[in-house]
Amino acid sequence: MVLCSLLTAEQPRSAAQIVEFVHNSLNRLKSVSATVDLTTTLMDTEVVLSGNMIRKQPHLLRVNLAMTDDANNYDYLLVVDQDQVLWQENKVHSFKQITRLNLADQLTSGASLVHQINPAERWRFFLSVMDLTALADEKIRDEDVCVIEGTWNQRAVQDPQLKPVLHLFGNTRFYFGSKDGFPRKVVTYDKTNKTVVMSVEFSNIVFNPEMADEIFIYRPPMNINVRNIDPPALSVPSPQQP
Repeated sequence: MVLCSLLTAEQPRSAAQIVEFVHNSLNRLKSVSATVDLTTTLMDTEVVLSGNMIRKQPHLLRVNLAMTDDANNYDYLLVVDQDQVLWQENKVHSFKQITRLNLADQLTSGASLVHQINPAERWRFFLSVMDLTALADEKIRDEDVCVIEGTWNQRAVQDPQLKPVLHLFGNTRFYFGSKDGFPRKVVTYDKTNKTVVMSVEFSNIVFNPEMADEIFIYRPPMNINVRNIDPPALSVPSPQQP
């Protein structure tokens, strides 16, 4: 059994070893599904979005999140389809906005961030723009997790797509399943590193379920204009994005 804590007292576990374990584990996954619960704060109000995420190698992705309460009705959909096109649909009450980004073009042009559609490479990218420290193992829902904390490094400062948002976020703490390397929780703090600004948890995880490619087809409604965007105009993915 491979565990993050497999490293003995004679050979202390390092953040680099955890990153390599996570990368290799995610690369072996053919598909995965999970429940997603995202909590953030907007204008001093806690906002909770819940939904699900499904992935299929090499790059297919579908994420549905929703917030429904007495005052708000918000739905978010993200799809990466077989043509490597990323679709985002935001619906607030009856208003709907749809954006489209051709990820294949960004791969060709060498864009550094939004083209990271392979989950293993995406996590490796985010962890590469942080100085990482391994923390003590913990438990989430009675499951062992290994923990690393990241601080933005010089590479992040020099990345044109990350630089505009670095002032919003401080350290990020990552919790990965000790047995499978899949993320269980990601917590991002403000610049003081005292207040949580965003947290996401993954639960009800199923590895390698059967799923048809048709699940990842997205066709925008005929009566809504689709906005084509470039990477800088796309909302910058945070470390929490699955």
